[in-house]
Amino acid sequence: MSPVQENLFLTRWLATALKQRRFSRDVAPDIEWLLKQGRQLGVNAKLARKLNYLWRSSSGELSAQNDLFRLTHALETAKDMCWNYRLCSYPE
Repeated sequence: MSPVQENLFLTRWLATALKQRRFSRDVAPDIEWLLKQGRQLGVNAKLARKLNYLWRSSSGELSAQNDLFRLTHALETAKDMCWNYRLCSYPE
């Protein structure tokens, strides 16, 4: 499956899930956000990766990951959201 096909499938799946209320109201804002990302950013939304992270964080699996994994994931997420981050020397 190509990245474009994957994004289209996931965007349609999220839209259907939201419309049919397949999940609790607690996750509706997350689904709406993912759907908006998929529609606006297309392939650059990286929906599969975001859904994987949501699954890991909600199933408790993320907390079982080592510190390096969690830090790397946090930095990649910040980069995807266009946040600027820099390494500062200790006194700063």
